[in-house]
Amino acid sequence: MSTSLPPDDPSITAVFRRRQVTFEFFQTRDLGMAKILVKADKLAQLDAPVLVHGEPGTGKSLLAQAIHNGSQRARRPLRVLGSGDAAGRQIRERLFGSSGEPGLIDLCEGGTLILDEVQEWPDEVQVLFEQILDFREFPSPIDQSPRFVDVRLIVTASGVDTMASHCPDGVVPGLYHRLRGTEIQLPPLAARQPDIEFLAMEFLARFARREGVRPAALSPEALQTVLERRWYGNLRELDQAMRAASISAGTSGLITCPDLPLPLEAPMRDHQMPYRLDRIEKWAYQRALRATSGNRKQAITMLGVAPATFYRKARTFGLIEKRSRPVGGQTSSVDAED
Repeated sequence: MSTSLPPDDPSITAVFRRRQVTFEFFQTRDLGMAKILVKADKLAQLDAPVLVHGEPGTGKSLLAQAIHNGSQRARRPLRVLGSGDAAGRQIRERLFGSSGEPGLIDLCEGGTLILDEVQEWPDEVQVLFEQILDFREFPSPIDQSPRFVDVRLIVTASGVDTMASHCPDGVVPGLYHRLRGTEIQLPPLAARQPDIEFLAMEFLARFARREGVRPAALSPEALQTVLERRWYGNLRELDQAMRAASISAGTSGLITCPDLPLPLEAPMRDHQMPYRLDRIEKWAYQRALRATSGNRKQAITMLGVAPATFYRKARTFGLIEKRSRPVGGQTSSVDAED
């Protein structure tokens, strides 16, 4: 995916907020991604609900907006609601309204409602949309009587390894099965090798346009690192990495390997988690030390344990070394504390 952005503001966020994302916004050199865009364009011509899912940072919300703008509802209202926009019972009120106050469904009558990151929504709220998909109606906030709704739903869901044919984690199975016939699975950036160099150059150029400077270039070694890295944050991580590298390169204009930010850690899957309590504890200590670059005081705060407990267990797990000092003419091992 690449973008053709207006010269006044090349920010992808600005375009998204103006609800201007269309299929012309997407470009790719990867055959698999090109087929997905063709499918999305065909779905846009229908009036059926759509599920867009894939790893975080693959462009799900952007594609959802393009589907709306490519549909017959393009001139009608578009609303986006994420789980962070309202909590608990507020989600119901935000969606369906309260006494005397319209909800988002009323406000986008005849248009499209994008339910963003639905896997983070409470199950009971997800179930309500099964009724909307089945009967095109929702319960009135006043007396719970059915109310007809003319709104197209586009649902996005994030998850690791969602390319497999199964219900994305966190999505209610009943809702997923109602959407499965019109789902789009966006591939991770690692599956789009022909696009990585192309996108890196595009992100560098976009950052330069916004800052009014000449685009930085990747050295051969830096480019090889970019091509070989597993971008767990996908497009979002690559975009941010190119910004950071451009700033680090400074006036030289040449990005070398030290200018590239450190890669994100791989997301932890359930089957990779240890089950023995001692191994889980060791895993937590390891991650805390790694996240703090070995700063033990910060790791202690992160883990929420007493210093004595930290040093005792870190020694047991073999995560910190011991140092020796003479005690009464003899040598005694003690923790090597900061």
